[in-house]
Amino acid sequence: MEIFRTQRPEILKWIAPHIVEAPDYDVITIINRIASGMIADPESICVIVAIDGSEIIGYSITWIVRNHAWIGQAWTDPNYNREEVGKNILELTKEWVLEKDIHDIRFETSRSAKALTKAWGFEEFSSIMRMEI
Repeated sequence: MEIFRTQRPEILKWIAPHIVEAPDYDVITIINRIASGMIADPESICVIVAIDGSEIIGYSITWIVRNHAWIGQAWTDPNYNREEVGKNILELTKEWVLEKDIHDIRFETSRSAKALTKAWGFEEFSSIMRMEI
């Protein structure tokens, strides 16, 4: 397994099949918005990618929002040790965030917050509620 970080928008095409769609954005829109941000301010967005040979087995996309970092996208291949891959991605993410002199990482999840708290060291900060009408 190799893990690397990049701030080059070209990587988004490679990870596109694994991008998580949002209710109001399709994958192409998400990629275009992130790529625009990477071009406009390359120091504000970082993509961490884990590969095994030529296969992507995990990634995260993190950006700086005011005084904290926000993990906006993350994925690990269920055919690999998700805990190990995710932990390595998170460690490299933390290194990048600390280089920016930021000490607060946040993310939103639809999975069990308790499981992520134990596995990754996050604590529940707030709940984001959503209503589709």
